[in-house]
Amino acid sequence: MSVTLLQTPSTTKVTPTYNENWFIASSTETAQPNFKFTVKVTDVTTSTQWTEQVEPVYGTNKIYFDAGTYAEKYMVNFFNGNTYGWQKCVNAYRPIEVSIGETYGTPINYYPPPSSGVVTYNVWNGGLDTQTFAYYNADDYLYNSTTSNYKYLTAIGDLNVYNDRSNYVYFLGTVGNTTDLPQLRIRTFDVDGNILSNSSIARPSATTGLIGDQYQCIDIGVKGLTSIASGLVTGAYPILPAGTASYTVREFTNTGLIRCFIKCEPKYTVYTLHYLNQKGGYDTLHCSKVSEKTSTKTATTFKQNPWNEVSNVMTYNPSMMLEKTQGITVTDSLKLNSDWLTQAEFDRHRDLFASTDIRLDLGSSTPNIAVKITNGNYIQKNNENRRMLSFDLSYTFNNHRQRG
Repeated sequence: MSVTLLQTPSTTKVTPTYNENWFIASSTETAQPNFKFTVKVTDVTTSTQWTEQVEPVYGTNKIYFDAGTYAEKYMVNFFNGNTYGWQKCVNAYRPIEVSIGETYGTPINYYPPPSSGVVTYNVWNGGLDTQTFAYYNADDYLYNSTTSNYKYLTAIGDLNVYNDRSNYVYFLGTVGNTTDLPQLRIRTFDVDGNILSNSSIARPSATTGLIGDQYQCIDIGVKGLTSIASGLVTGAYPILPAGTASYTVREFTNTGLIRCFIKCEPKYTVYTLHYLNQKGGYDTLHCSKVSEKTSTKTATTFKQNPWNEVSNVMTYNPSMMLEKTQGITVTDSLKLNSDWLTQAEFDRHRDLFASTDIRLDLGSSTPNIAVKITNGNYIQKNNENRRMLSFDLSYTFNNHRQRG
């Protein structure tokens, strides 16, 4: 037997699960009777294995195989609202093993590949747009301190933040690296730009290089830095002292990563949305303009017969409800408007409309609520290069009441 692997996903970097994970292999035995490639895909974390028999591409001795169909079976997205400090993105970064052997002959026999024909590669919960993936470069997503490639799965740069609301940083490190992002440093400033304090938050298990420790996230919003436990902080605590108007979140002593500007208490309630972006992290949009909330009730009912037999006489019971309520479902809907956004900010938040997981953040006293966008659009402001996001979202709960 002789199988040659012609293309595989990178074994040293990372591949997005929800895109094609291409393998191309050829064999010198395709003329044998009953020939098929035998592909075995293993989710290493759970040891679950799938086997598929695949015919060669017609007229060739090759196989084109997308392992992503299997890689995504146990993949999850990680979001843990109202939890503070570094969090490991459990089961969202996992190794996949693929072996391509052969089955042929009379009787039919299976011929496994040599060890060089077994490939293990790493996937994470990314799902890139088709046109983006066509030019995929893992270095655009994978943090690697050894090459000074400092990449994140969520927005960096200048951010507006609000009291009692979260913003997240998601970090995907290179498996095997023991120096990737050991900590984040926070420096606070007053309204005049004077330094108030310096703090740092060490990343747990940063030196192991293990795949389970190299995908983590942290809440660096006002809520996250205010609520974090003192034992997780080195330096000044509380991290945000009185009078803080802005703060920076940095990797190292003199490098900037994120500048956060604390907005004054707005006139309207701030509705904050955390949404799964195509990179696998959760970006944040704060909607601080006027909003509109409506509630719609739907009832499930059944009919009852008011006639019943009393002493051999059919008698009408006027107190019986002809239509009885079985259950009530209340759907709450919100019409939200973002603040005015620059073109760059608008481009950043386009993922919101296509996101498959959106959470509504109403503060530390309320669990995040899963919501869905029912429609959306954006409005261009005349004479300025500014945009506004405007959309409807809804969430539903079942109101279990006494039956009548």
